[in-house]
Amino acid sequence: MHPAIVDIPPKAEESIESLAAYVRRSESDPFLQIKALHDWVAHNIYYDYPALESGIRDQSAERVFRERRGVCAGYSRLMIALGQQLGFDVRYVRGKSRSPDGGLATGGHAWNAVFIEGNWYLVDVTWDCRRGIGKADNTKPSRSSYLFTPPEYFGMDHYPNDPDWQLLDSPVSRAVFTRRPQLRPSFFADGLELITPNRAHVSPGRTFSVRMRNPKRREVLVGFRRGDGPLTRCGTSGEALVDLSCEIPSSGQYKVSILARPQAVPGSYQGRGSFLAEVTD
Repeated sequence: MHPAIVDIPPKAEESIESLAAYVRRSESDPFLQIKALHDWVAHNIYYDYPALESGIRDQSAERVFRERRGVCAGYSRLMIALGQQLGFDVRYVRGKSRSPDGGLATGGHAWNAVFIEGNWYLVDVTWDCRRGIGKADNTKPSRSSYLFTPPEYFGMDHYPNDPDWQLLDSPVSRAVFTRRPQLRPSFFADGLELITPNRAHVSPGRTFSVRMRNPKRREVLVGFRRGDGPLTRCGTSGEALVDLSCEIPSSGQYKVSILARPQAVPGSYQGRGSFLAEVTD
């Protein structure tokens, strides 16, 4: 987290204007100013699951800031309001995102594009936020996986309605977007390169393999689960070329997950990507 946000005084958190003014005084680099705003929002605004499920309430920047809760529309509008206070051109981008099962999420999604020193950068504070209201797991740390993420990686799980906001020289079609495995920015930050499978939905036999290049020698875990069941491990590998086989016990649809962590570093594995395996006899 940006040091200015770690040490922010309560007086600076009283309004959108006071927060932006504090960031302006504390940081002169434009990229780090946006990071500071992103970090404050990601750490302090709760994701409002009850509002999402019962009917989305007012998602204005002022209400989200005041009540410290919102959904993607509110996060994005708050980033616009804060950025504009500092003179940034921050846009509201609408589109679709990937669902946990690898397909398209049923509802829409919103995120931001920020213009800094002659270039546009993509930011999704919602997916970096720390915690949510109405969920048992509401203490996860905030992160910066979707802050200035390279467009080719951001676009693995975000698909804007306007193809210009892909920020790619050759925008991909919706069909191509949905066919790809769901790989997170952290997958690429780890230096991983998936060789097989290369689709979001595969129909293998009972035994299939997951192969990827692993030049940073991360400890990679591959496993599968059916529905909300427990994860069954296929195996782990820290080799430069990961080649792990999964043996599925019965026919059905399974989510295959790729997780990783640095070698020799204790702690839990973190999700890096997934795809669906439809196993038939």
